[in-house]
Amino acid sequence: MRTDNTIVGHDICVRPAQPADFEQLHAVDVRVFGRLAYPYFTLRQLFDAFPECWLVAARPSGLVGYSLGMPSTDRSHAWLFGLAVDPRYRRLGCGRLLTKETLNLLGTMRVENVSLTVEPANEPAIGLYREFGFSMTEHRQDYFGPGEDRLVMTRRIQQHTRPSRQPASMIPSPRPDLAHDRGRSRCDVSGE
Repeated sequence: MRTDNTIVGHDICVRPAQPADFEQLHAVDVRVFGRLAYPYFTLRQLFDAFPECWLVAARPSGLVGYSLGMPSTDRSHAWLFGLAVDPRYRRLGCGRLLTKETLNLLGTMRVENVSLTVEPANEPAIGLYREFGFSMTEHRQDYFGPGEDRLVMTRRIQQHTRPSRQPASMIPSPRPDLAHDRGRSRCDVSGE
C-alpha cells in the first residue's frame, strides 16, 4: 500500500506470473544470466506450456525477482529452472520466499523430488538451497557449454493437497531508500 513516495506496510508480494510480466522477466533474465539468458520467445513459450509454474516477487513499481519450477510429464520430478532476485533486494528474503513458495506449489502438483543446477562458485545460492534441504547429487562439467560447470542439487518435497490462488506471501520493506525506486528490476540469486 503506497501513498505518494512512501511505502506503508508490505510492499513485496509473491504472486503468479502474468503475460504482462514478460518484458520485465526477460530483462531480469538477461541481467542475471547474461549470455546464458533465455531468449524472450523461450520465456514466453515456457509460460504458455507451464503457466501455473511461474512465480514473481513484485513491488508496486515492478518485479524484483522470479522463479520457475517445472514438473516432469508424470509429475514425479521437477526442476527449478530459474530463480533470480534483483541485487538491490538481496538479503531481504525474496530468494528464500520464492524458493519456499515454488516448493509449496510443486507439492500441490504431487511432485516428489525437485532438482536444480547452480554454478559451483555461487556459495550464497548453494547455502540457500541447503537451507531448504537440497543436497549435491552431481557435478556436471561443461553443463552449459565449455567452462560452464554446474552442480546438480536435489531434494524430496512435501506434497500438499491444494494450491493457493492468492498472492503467496508478503515481505515488509525494511529499507526506506528502496521505497522510492520506480525503475525496472534487475535480478540475480547470488547473495540471496
